[in-house]
Amino acid sequence: EELIALLKHKDLVKLDASIDKINEQLANSQLELIPNSIFFDIEGAFSDHTSGYSHTAVSPEVFTHHAQRIGINKQSIIVIYDRWGVYSSPRAWWNFKYMGHEDVYVLNGGIHAWKEKSLPTVSTYVEINKTGDFVSKTNPNRFIDTEKLTDAVASKKVMITDARGEGRFKGL
Repeated sequence: EELIALLKHKDLVKLDASIDKINEQLANSQLELIPNSIFFDIEGAFSDHTSGYSHTAVSPEVFTHHAQRIGINKQSIIVIYDRWGVYSSPRAWWNFKYMGHEDVYVLNGGIHAWKEKSLPTVSTYVEINKTGDFVSKTNPNRFIDTEKLTDAVASKKVMITDARGEGRFKGL
């Protein structure tokens, strides 16, 4: 309902942040997208491939470059969804929050929730015809390195929650 109310807002940007799951792939030949969506490339442009870990956040400069290329502005209202429901969209949300963009949301239920309302879908992404003006400014409160995490665990003053599914948590 909140997204429907925003649909005509000039600053609204809808991002599909879908990625494949471990051992499960999306059918990209039959896309069902919210109209006027832009692809947020977690696997490619928005991951640091020089890191030893998958989906590592890129530098603020790289994030700025790619966010501007997909038309993100300082005043953009960003709604992120994915085609699984809610799987990879929170990662894209966190990336924007970490890079200093606060007006960003995850569509609860993703494309499935959109379709349950009998709202229209399209099979192609919108073409980007304008470079955005967003500039990353990292928020250090949204990131913790291994050393700080180790100290937090030892202090027993911090509760740590792992949000991965059981199979991924167990490395299955």
